[in-house]
Amino acid sequence: MSEKAVIDLSQINTVEELHRLLKGMLLFPDYYGANLDALHDMLTERHRFIVLTNAGSCSEELKKYLPRLSKVLEDSKNENDEFYYSIYDGNEPSDDEDTSTHD
Repeated sequence: MSEKAVIDLSQINTVEELHRLLKGMLLFPDYYGANLDALHDMLTERHRFIVLTNAGSCSEELKKYLPRLSKVLEDSKNENDEFYYSIYDGNEPSDDEDTSTHD
């Protein structure tokens, strides 16, 4: 089963909110620990796809968290060929925008 989450980071204020959304959208089990180690474990299990938009407009808390989150997403992709993710500074990708697309 493929699970997909498209999350507008400009609508999230805290790391806890982000993990709560990921848990619900990607159907993580109740024991999901809502931290980067637990996220990595979940993303290497099966086919999943995450799209994060408006990274350039997110809260200060999330801006500080994004480099670590990006590292976990990349590490997860390296371990699971069925995991894909994209991070966009704006709402949709454009040629002059700094984006990370991995598929």
